[in-house]
Amino acid sequence: MLGSLLTRQSLADCAIGFGQYALGGKGGEYYIVRDSSNDDAVNPRPGTLSYAVIQTEPLWIVFPGNMLIKLSQELIFNSYKTLDGRGANVHIVGGGCITLQFISNVIIHNVHIHNCYPSGGTNMR
Repeated sequence: MLGSLLTRQSLADCAIGFGQYALGGKGGEYYIVRDSSNDDAVNPRPGTLSYAVIQTEPLWIVFPGNMLIKLSQELIFNSYKTLDGRGANVHIVGGGCITLQFISNVIIHNVHIHNCYPSGGTNMR
């Protein structure tokens, strides 16, 4: 998977329809999610998906292998992020799932998101 990083960002060039101009994290650094924990939404640890999605710069977020990420609270994204689950079986479950509000240019590809429920008052950074 990691050997193919050089060509992964071409995904942003092949969309059609409503999201065809979304850049996601194209041109940004690659970020590898190595830690599936989601314990602290206010101060997430580097290496987690929660840490990646709150960064301000564009990121192309990849997973080195299969991963189950159990959310304790909703996952709130900043703009210019790509979640690229190709080559892995990635599941995001529970919590408030994913919130995309007042942002732009997000691509989510080959990631399973399910079993979401309202998480009530969310703590956020």
